[in-house]
Amino acid sequence: MVEDRSTSLIEINCPLCGSSEKNPVLQTREGHFLSQCTQCEFQFYSPRPVSAKIEAYYHEEEFYEKVNITAVEIVMDILAHHQLRSGKLLDVGCGVGTLVAVARKKGWDAVGMDPSEKAKELARKVLDVEIINSYLEDFCFEPESFDVVVLLAVLEHAFDPLSIMYQVGKILKPGGQVIFSTPNLNNLPYQLMQNKAEYSWFVKEHINHFTIKTHRSLLEKAGFQNPEFHMSGHFAIEDSDQGRMLLPGQAFVRSARNLLASSLEPSAQKMFGKPSSGLTDQEVLEIIGQQAASWDLQPGEYTLSHAVYTSVRKKWGVDPRQIIIPQCTPEPPDRP
Repeated sequence: MVEDRSTSLIEINCPLCGSSEKNPVLQTREGHFLSQCTQCEFQFYSPRPVSAKIEAYYHEEEFYEKVNITAVEIVMDILAHHQLRSGKLLDVGCGVGTLVAVARKKGWDAVGMDPSEKAKELARKVLDVEIINSYLEDFCFEPESFDVVVLLAVLEHAFDPLSIMYQVGKILKPGGQVIFSTPNLNNLPYQLMQNKAEYSWFVKEHINHFTIKTHRSLLEKAGFQNPEFHMSGHFAIEDSDQGRMLLPGQAFVRSARNLLASSLEPSAQKMFGKPSSGLTDQEVLEIIGQQAASWDLQPGEYTLSHAVYTSVRKKWGVDPRQIIIPQCTPEPPDRP
């Protein structure tokens, strides 16, 4: 890590693989410098402000005024999808504790943690929820003590996302589930933008910029395998003997009906003589297959939405004895 003291910016190595080799991608409209690792293709801000300056933002009250109820609902849907209805759940970066409060009402033994004193104060004041005031890396839970660990919009802010996922794997029970979300740069709206520097999700606090490919790489390095992607319209573009093809992921049509509604309607009338609400799943796929030809996407994995929700079970592909956890002994706070 090299600091330029004249501008308070630092050059950093790839947070995912550690390589110092990177290429500039673009400068955002807010002046952030997006770079891409030449080894693993991960994208991140470099140079970027010093860590203390970034961290200070998370202690401002405005950051915790953004409660994403939809994200909480999606987590509960993913839990139901995996037929998980009770157990011990940890929400990392829980903010004011909305998911913790909802999960407890659903029968979960839920714990939340967030490094911000402001978040802890608001959690107590607004929801009567006590949360642990700490970073995951600085707190010691018993190994294999949680059935589910959730990280909503956490890893795009993290200085060391790989270390966090190591920690998650250590505290998950065998067969436990991790659910996390991040923005995904390989989303359709971003890919179709002419001036990508204007992308509204390039904000100061998003220092890491994931794709489905780098999600997979992160999980593989941390010892997780076979992730599922939810509520995002996940699809792949592949070359075949018949040409370039769109391969829909799980629940793709459900997401497409919602996210592509405005473009489905005229095609539904033109191709099938009925409103888009009356289309069969196969007819939706036919319309999108025709539209995809104009997208001019390279082979790879994409989503229709800006963010992707990922779930994966703990199934270690590396020796967990090699994973270092902090040596500390704090106890969680008493909870009502």
